[in-house]
Amino acid sequence: MHRNKNNTNRLYKFYNIMNRYDKKELDNIYNELAEIVNRIDELRDSEGEKFDNLPENLQVSQMGEKLQENTDALCTISDNLSDIMEEITELITSQ
Repeated sequence: MHRNKNNTNRLYKFYNIMNRYDKKELDNIYNELAEIVNRIDELRDSEGEKFDNLPENLQVSQMGEKLQENTDALCTISDNLSDIMEEITELITSQ
């Protein structure tokens, strides 16, 4: 019985060591995603500025609609990645 307890303790320590490495990897992924979200937000802002700088008659043209679609799509991508970042944070802090 004593031997079983030692094996359980070793497995528990091994599991915790793996978790530290996994948490560090998740933290690295989180940071990479944060950089990507910032870049996407810059692109979204750029597309929005292009749209805002168009004369009104061009804002309702195909070009204006496409710029608006691009802005909306980039906003959705940014929001989705931010949601993933929140899930990563929850995963890291719940362990």
